[in-house]
Amino acid sequence: MRYGTFPSDSPIETGSAAYPQPGGRADLQLHVLVTTALTVGGYYGSAEGIGWPHRTSLGAAAGGSLALGLLKELYDRSKIGNRFSGADMLMNVIGTGVGAGIAVGVR
Repeated sequence: MRYGTFPSDSPIETGSAAYPQPGGRADLQLHVLVTTALTVGGYYGSAEGIGWPHRTSLGAAAGGSLALGLLKELYDRSKIGNRFSGADMLMNVIGTGVGAGIAVGVR
């Protein structure tokens, strides 16, 4: 077998999942936690570190967090046997909202 090819009876050729996908509750929780941390960190980094105004910092932090989550899903989709996960993106949106709420509430 040459590098990059799969035998005809492989799961990829037959259409089933080739590799076990990380999933379940732990994966979804990780998406929420990471996007929450990115949003809070991005907000305080831009508001306190750079000195941007509140609304600018909040928008940049939330937008950056969602953009990174989307890029991660697009990267996952580019791998053989993977798909774009709407559930993961939903958890990214929820985590971004939680992070924005924390940033506004602590401010």
